[in-house]
Amino acid sequence: MAMEVSCLTEVESFRSYLDNLFSENDIECYEATNKIKNLIIGSNKQKRFIIEQGFVPRLIALVQNESKPLNLRLNVAIIIGSLSKGTESNVQDLDKFGTSTLLLNLALCPNTNPKMIEICLSVIKTSMQYPSKIRNSFFQHFEDINTLSRLIKLASPDTSINCQQFVVSILLSFCGLSQGNVLSASMNLCQAGGIPFLAPLKSNDSQIVYKTLPCLARLCAPEFDESIRAEAAESLAYLAEIDSELQKLAAISNHLISNLTNLLHCSNQSSKEAALKCFASLAANDETIRKRIIDMRGLIDIVLDALKEVGSVRVAGVRCLHSLSRSVQLLRTTFQDHKIWKPLMNLIHDKPSPELMTVVSSTICNLLLEFSPAKESLLDSGAISILCELTKSPNAALRLNGAWALMNMAFQAEQHVKTEIINALGTDRIFQLLSDSDTRVIMKTLGLLRNLLSSTVHIESIMASHASEILNAVMMVLDSPQHSSEIKEQALCIVGNLAAGAHELIMADEKILLKLKDYLIVDDHKLQTGALFAIKNLMHKSSQHDKLKEVGIIMKLNELLESNSTDIQFDE
Repeated sequence: MAMEVSCLTEVESFRSYLDNLFSENDIECYEATNKIKNLIIGSNKQKRFIIEQGFVPRLIALVQNESKPLNLRLNVAIIIGSLSKGTESNVQDLDKFGTSTLLLNLALCPNTNPKMIEICLSVIKTSMQYPSKIRNSFFQHFEDINTLSRLIKLASPDTSINCQQFVVSILLSFCGLSQGNVLSASMNLCQAGGIPFLAPLKSNDSQIVYKTLPCLARLCAPEFDESIRAEAAESLAYLAEIDSELQKLAAISNHLISNLTNLLHCSNQSSKEAALKCFASLAANDETIRKRIIDMRGLIDIVLDALKEVGSVRVAGVRCLHSLSRSVQLLRTTFQDHKIWKPLMNLIHDKPSPELMTVVSSTICNLLLEFSPAKESLLDSGAISILCELTKSPNAALRLNGAWALMNMAFQAEQHVKTEIINALGTDRIFQLLSDSDTRVIMKTLGLLRNLLSSTVHIESIMASHASEILNAVMMVLDSPQHSSEIKEQALCIVGNLAAGAHELIMADEKILLKLKDYLIVDDHKLQTGALFAIKNLMHKSSQHDKLKEVGIIMKLNELLESNSTDIQFDE
């Protein structure tokens, strides 16, 4: 009997809180929402009671009433959200009262409080997890591209992490809609630029792997409208651009490579561009994928034709070639058979935009690798002077590519090539590149010097004309407190090369010798290793030991040998 009285009391108490929702006293109403909010947690029975007793319209009226205190309205929104986390029938009944429209409008209203937006998005996200019949009521709102665009803006960096996560979850749920709706939903998602907001998710997230990527791959099939295929291909290119696992997965999804080749044959320029971008992403890392792409009938001819187009299609074509040029086999076969270097050089001579020049020069960097047959042809076509000009560009990416390409060109090159490079570039320019604000440019310039000074005969020839300038340049890098140990290690490797091929110059430069001594005892593995490499080359001649002893290098070597604090090994 006591238990029955207790239950009745609880029901009556709960009912009194609900009745207080109609109170004109905001404080009393707020306290009631506090009680209700806590009482319905985990209780589907209480949630069902609120719905069946007709209190939902009052909750809707309160949350919409901007004259009510914010904390009261937030509590009401939380209660509606809690109701939506009950049973499926609860969500269906809530939708009959128009909660989907209400919550979406509140979330998208520019004047809505950020916390209110979070709560509304959370409720929408929860509702979208139910069967498609319930989700479709939300989906109809997103058929309007403007509405979808406004939703996506709520995932911008200016919003909270919770907002971003809720929006991404809502967008991803489109991939699970019924077949009749998946096309429109995915199309709108692509048009609104929704894919970039998948960034907060890891590439191996099940939403990406099992929903988004397969959905986009499917939309590239010929059965769909061309504009949809193009949008899907471009979105897929972005999604898989830097992730090798996603690239592998996409390449085996829904005959994607053959479908993209089919898209390349379309007359619409945006379709070609999208297909080329997607090919560029897919071929970025995996050799097997590159071979599958290049084996598609007529593909290389279509890509080369794209280079004759204007604007973004041309850029996409070069990007595709850039990814394919990472293949040693293709450089030796397809790229050589079709003389790919020629149209690339023609593009450079046409003074292209910085964007196009960056991609072209990146591709030429690969064509100048030691194993590329195109290297000689590029040398004969005047590539050295063009690349030296790139190093003077105000664009850091172009300076980097210029230095990088020259570094590749100098690797194991003949003496006349190295001489032409250093004469065309000039020591003044080398100094400027070693003082560049971009550390990548400095690293590639040091790599260039290292390749130029890689054999005794070449070292003697170059140092005969540029000894003081090169030594000063190296010392400038070693002296700089701003440079990392990785950069200084490259400079020490150059000193090591000089110690082997022009040791008398190093022995005569006491500043460099003292710097080597200092690096022997520095607590940095890279600098110690670089210094030991140079000193080892100097010690090949016994006549130089006295000088090394005089500056204290021999003593430091003995201390290093006796020390247990280093794992560096070297010959005594």
